[in-house]
Amino acid sequence: MKKRQLFFISLIVIILLFALGCYFFFSSRQPGREALPSVNDIPRYEIEGEFFPDSGVFSGKEMVYYKNNEGEPLKELFFHIYPNAFNKKETAPFTAEEFELAYPEGFSWGGIAITKVLLDGVPAVFKTEGTILAVNLNGELNPDREVKVYIEFKIKLPKSPGRFGYFKDTYNFGNWYP
Repeated sequence: MKKRQLFFISLIVIILLFALGCYFFFSSRQPGREALPSVNDIPRYEIEGEFFPDSGVFSGKEMVYYKNNEGEPLKELFFHIYPNAFNKKETAPFTAEEFELAYPEGFSWGGIAITKVLLDGVPAVFKTEGTILAVNLNGELNPDREVKVYIEFKIKLPKSPGRFGYFKDTYNFGNWYP
């Protein structure tokens, strides 16, 4: 009796695994549905830094390995630098109703300063505008080519208990790196 139960349980598991495999195989081949990109085709980040809790400052550097998968040459790369949304009271991402909760002790400045950008080890021209970092590629990055983007930065956390900030003994780093 027990052998028969074990046989049926094993058979059910095998059928379920087969059905699951068929689902993933056929669902990725449906027209209009793209397969997942290879891990080698998406940007890879290596980030290191030092955090100074007393001042709410993080000093960091990152290396981004970016492969052009756009199908056309690129002249610039763009990075979102979300911490700069906290530069001014007018751009802080809180409604008027949320402001007192977001800044219990009054508005506190926060942001990110980009101090150096290198492309494949060569200094690059870059500019920041609001929450965008634009990096000039010193020419074109052709399709299927990769570039190493090195970025040094300093972050100042605002005194705020929100997703990006610090308050009392809590430090939140939501969307913090370029």
